[in-house]
Amino acid sequence: MPILTKLSDKEVKRWVYTTTPRAKTKEKTPACITLSRCSGSGGKLVAKKVAQKLGFKFYNKKVIRLIAKQSKKRKSLVESLDESSQDLVNNLLKSLIGEDYLSGRAYIKYLCQVILTLAKKGKVVILGRGGNFIIPKQTALRVKIAAPFETRVENTRRFEKMSAEKARDFALRVDKERKKFVSNYFYKDINNANYYDLVINTQYITVDKAADIVIKAFKKKFG
Repeated sequence: MPILTKLSDKEVKRWVYTTTPRAKTKEKTPACITLSRCSGSGGKLVAKKVAQKLGFKFYNKKVIRLIAKQSKKRKSLVESLDESSQDLVNNLLKSLIGEDYLSGRAYIKYLCQVILTLAKKGKVVILGRGGNFIIPKQTALRVKIAAPFETRVENTRRFEKMSAEKARDFALRVDKERKKFVSNYFYKDINNANYYDLVINTQYITVDKAADIVIKAFKKKFG
């Protein structure tokens, strides 16, 4: 235990990252779609519409249930880590002393296992959770759905029935958590366009039109 307390947060994060199962890019894997989104951009609606039009399975909260089942932990514990970033040092220490807790290291291990298993089956649309950093780029169309901040705030206010102030705070908080989640676990910048095959700005594009663009890009990449 004294040795662990001397570990810096950066060292623990690096240890978690290097011990995470990595995909073997040489293995042939059926094509799938990963979709990342900014809060309030309509990314979830686009992902569901794409899955519906292609006849693919859509995975969002189902991923949490699968992780909970595989890790044999309560769903609420998995949700506490889902797409948010917590202190990995504290998580690790708690898991070592036997508390009913799912550490960040364990979560990311099960997350990778579940997402890679889903991707191996093919014909799936996976929303968020760093899917585009887990699945080999040769076997997935990596999509990002975005929109100007004020547009996203207005969408959040309207659909979540919030005040403009609360919608603004909500969008800022969710974007910050998702960015930190990817940075902590994958050492990547979620806003770097190089990590996506396609980025769609939904300010003036409907959900149906965005879904059609994604499908066209998917067929173009994989035939």
